[in-house]
Amino acid sequence: MQDHSEQSLGALLADMWHGRVFMLIGLMVGMVCAFGFSAVSVPHKEAAMILAPASPMQAPEMPQQISGFNPMRAAQSDMADLNFSRFEAVMKGASVSAHLLKDERVMQGLRADRGLVFEAAQMEWSAAQLSEYIAQRVHIDPVRETALRVFSYQHASPEFAEFFLSRLHETADGLIRHGQRKEVSERIAYLQGALGQTLNPEHRRALTDLLMRQESLRMMVSIEQPFAAAIIEPASPSVKTAWPDLMLVVPVFAFVGAFLGFIVFSARTEQQEQTQERRAALQGWLKGRAQNQNTAQKGPLSSRGTDQSSSYSQAAE
Repeated sequence: MQDHSEQSLGALLADMWHGRVFMLIGLMVGMVCAFGFSAVSVPHKEAAMILAPASPMQAPEMPQQISGFNPMRAAQSDMADLNFSRFEAVMKGASVSAHLLKDERVMQGLRADRGLVFEAAQMEWSAAQLSEYIAQRVHIDPVRETALRVFSYQHASPEFAEFFLSRLHETADGLIRHGQRKEVSERIAYLQGALGQTLNPEHRRALTDLLMRQESLRMMVSIEQPFAAAIIEPASPSVKTAWPDLMLVVPVFAFVGAFLGFIVFSARTEQQEQTQERRAALQGWLKGRAQNQNTAQKGPLSSRGTDQSSSYSQAAE
């Protein structure tokens, strides 16, 4: 069964046409609010940098085969992707935030960050607050179907936005490299101890081979270069203001204003219809009561006339 309470598209369009004045007023009010919001907003510019998985350093370089599948290179590529995913996760962690809070320039930029001119900036920061701030404000966008990622960040100072992205990458990548160096050093210490206790030539040869690999890996992770995320394009600020974006703010406020105008028109129309229904119901009730009173008054008179006619006929007889 069709629900008659549902409004058809034609009826909705007709209501919108009837309420066009309210919608136009709401649209104009929305546009005024949009320009007012833009006036009190602090302009932000965006800095962006392009990153990619760094060259794998978990195993010695293998000569590339002319044809066929190279399992060692496939494993290195998988490890590079894993390290890059690890970089994206570590970047938003509390350990990176704790290191960034030790930088006075980072603290100055964070204390100057605010969205509106009358908004009070946050002066005190903790590692948990900064990690949440990074998760919300630093955006990671893929570049088509490649492994490249665009890291972007908006701030009122374009110089600080550029510095913050570079510092964030340096800190996160450095922590990952430091952790890898620590793991390699622990493995080397274990292998050296096991090598001193082993007398079997075959075991010593295997341990020596593993130790050489770990020594090579420790040398590579000690080099001051990107370990998990390589910089393809350094951080650079944009020329135009990224926020507030009038091309986005004005249509949104205008649409919301027109929608609220239509809501006001619909509520006003519904209230008028309810008032008319109550008035009609009251008029019907008053009319019915008046008819009942007239009927009640005519009733005794007609019965009295009937009694008199019967008495007159009896006297005549």
